[in-house]
Amino acid sequence: FLLEKCSMKLSLVCIAVSVGLGLASYSETHVSKVGIILVLLAGCLGGLRWALSQRLIYLHDRFRKSSLHLVAKIAPWSALSSVLVALLCDSHRIYHITQDGWQNKDTDDDTKISGTYMLTGALVFIVVGGIASFLLLLVEVKLLQLTSSLTLGVLGTIKEILQILLAVLVFNDKFT
Repeated sequence: FLLEKCSMKLSLVCIAVSVGLGLASYSETHVSKVGIILVLLAGCLGGLRWALSQRLIYLHDRFRKSSLHLVAKIAPWSALSSVLVALLCDSHRIYHITQDGWQNKDTDDDTKISGTYMLTGALVFIVVGGIASFLLLLVEVKLLQLTSSLTLGVLGTIKEILQILLAVLVFNDKFT
C-alpha cells in the first residue's frame, strides 16, 4: 500500500513480533487447525483494516484533520456487519428466549427469567459495549493518525498479552 518504506528497523520489528508469536505457541500440543486459521485470518484482516485506514488518512484531508470523520464512516458498516453475523448465528436463540424466557438447566433451581427482562438486559450490555467499542475505535484512529498501522499492530499485540495476564490474575485461568 506504499505506507512505509522498508527498512532494517521495520524488518526487525516484524521479525520480533513473528518470533514472539511462534514462541508463545511452540510447546502447545493440543492445537485446533480451525483455531489457528481463524487467529491468523483475524490478524491478517486486522492488519489490512488498519493499513487501509492509514491509506485513507493519507489520501483525504478531512480524515487527517479529525479522527471522528473516519470513525463516522467506519462505525455504521462495522455495526451492520456485527448485527448481521449475530442474527445469522443466534437468531433462533434470541427468538426462543423472547418467547419462552430463560431457565438455567444446569441447576435444580426452577426460577425462570422472563424473555423481556433478558432482552432488556442484553440490550443494555449491547449499548454499553457499543459505546466502549466506539471510544476504542476513536482512540485507535487517533493513534493511527499520529503513528502508523505497524505501531497499532504492535500495540494490539501488547493489549492481547495484557488481556491474557489479567485473565490469569483476575479469573485464575490456567497459563500454559
